[in-house]
This record gives sequence, C-alpha cells and structure tokens, in this order.
Amino acid sequence: ERCAAWCDDGFFGGVEVLHCNAPTLIGSIPTCKPKVCTKNLPDSSGLARSDCQGKVTGETCTVSCYDGYGPAFPGSYYSTCQADGSFIDSQLSCLPLRCGSLARADGYAGTTDSSTCEGLVHGQGCIVTCLPGFDFENAGPSGAICNAAFHDTKATGFTDREGRKLAPPSCVRRKCSTVALERLGLRH
Repeated sequence: ERCAAWCDDGFFGGVEVLHCNAPTLIGSIPTCKPKVCTKNLPDSSGLARSDCQGKVTGETCTVSCYDGYGPAFPGSYYSTCQADGSFIDSQLSCLPLRCGSLARADGYAGTTDSSTCEGLVHGQGCIVTCLPGFDFENAGPSGAICNAAFHDTKATGFTDREGRKLAPPSCVRRKCSTVALERLGLRH
C-alpha cells in the first residue's frame, strides 16, 4: 500500500510517497521548514518590535515600548507566529510618557516662564521665556523638548532640540529707566 506525506500548515517542503510494509513505512519523509511570519506584525507608535523580525511558525517574540513610551495596558507584550504566516492579533500598544514640571527644575523658578511646557508628553516641544520684568542676559527664548527617555530628574525629562541636557536661560531683572522720572521733574 502507498501513501503520501507532506508538510503541515505553517511549513513548506515537498510531497513524498511512502510504501507501507506493515508495520513500517518505507521511503523518504519530506523535509519541512517553518514559514517566516510576515503578516500582522505588532504595530503601534512607540512599539519596539525588532524581536519579531524573522520569527517562524510557532515562535514567540517579545515586544516592548521604546524609551519615552509606556504600555497602554499592563501585562506582558508578546506575540506568536501562527501557521498562516501572521502573528496573533493582539492589542499591543504604547503611549508617550508625560514629562515632569519644568517649573520645578533647578534654575527655572523665580525668573523664567515655562508655562507652555506644562502637561507635555514625549516628543512635544515648548518655549521657555523670562517672566515680565526680566530680560535674557545673553540669548533669547530657549526651546525645550519633552524627552521622557532622558533620565535626569533635575531636568524633569526635558532636553534641548539636539537631545542634550536642558540648561535654563539666564534671566536678569530689567533695570528701570530714569528718563521718565526725570521728565516729570522727579529725582530717584
């Protein structure tokens, strides 16, 4: 008696004809190789999925959130390559993390206005200016980027546009003009 043997779903290879010499099958069994998963890769903004590249039928990959992002839901993030060449559909997603308050960082209280920097999430930007009655000592307003991946508690997650540690602007008290007083005939 003869029978055919072939690879199961999720594998590729040839078909081989085997002969039955009870209780033994005679012939070459097919060489089966697992298929690479290429469909339904986990995909979400901030999701690191490089571990899923090249996974084959039955293999599992672990995904995580990039620095600056956190999981939208608690739990382990993994996905398994199925026989149809796709990963298990899962609700893996990451959200940008919120930065701390720049107003509480060293050098920002008292002379600077960082109110446009409050409540920002990773990747958003803002402008730091001097408070009314203060002027910049050297440069003008400075830009800040919420970089929740930046691990410096004194900067509360903010960096400059190039990703370097953010330095507070130097704001100095504005000097009062005596011209207006003198025009009124007043002394100071």
